[in-house]
Amino acid sequence: MVTMNDLPIRYILPSNATKLLKPNDFVIEISEGSPTQSTGRIVQITEEIINRFIGNVICSNFCHGVRILNKKYISYFLRMWNMFYDNKVFFNYEGKTSGLKNFQFDTFVENKWYMPPEDIVKKYDLTVNKIKTKIDKNESENLKLTAMRDRLLPLLMNGQVSVK
Repeated sequence: MVTMNDLPIRYILPSNATKLLKPNDFVIEISEGSPTQSTGRIVQITEEIINRFIGNVICSNFCHGVRILNKKYISYFLRMWNMFYDNKVFFNYEGKTSGLKNFQFDTFVENKWYMPPEDIVKKYDLTVNKIKTKIDKNESENLKLTAMRDRLLPLLMNGQVSVK
């Protein structure tokens, strides 16, 4: 599973403010990959992720931002995308124009897609969102605990603080 920790920090030009990612947007890797790992890895942007990075998250090089217009299909889209990735389908949509493998996103999304009825998608979405919220909160808590450990451990090691 892809996580959103240790991301590079970059200045965002005011002209790129319209490209800021919002909760439920997706970031898809469109370049790089390897002979055994295709392009197309995906991560869903959540409120927790945006808060973790002080409200400004944007796609940079080698990535493509995607926004699903019908919010009911967000979890379904992510599950289907990951299924395609796990089954190595994206290898069939890679071009090598500049020595780097590039995911042919437009060609891939032109395919015909099965869309389940909204009532089924809604039930699936409710279940999945509870799990995703818990994962995001745990990741944020892990980052805080790691920072605390990194501050306290040297103090414990050199005797500046002690535990009773």
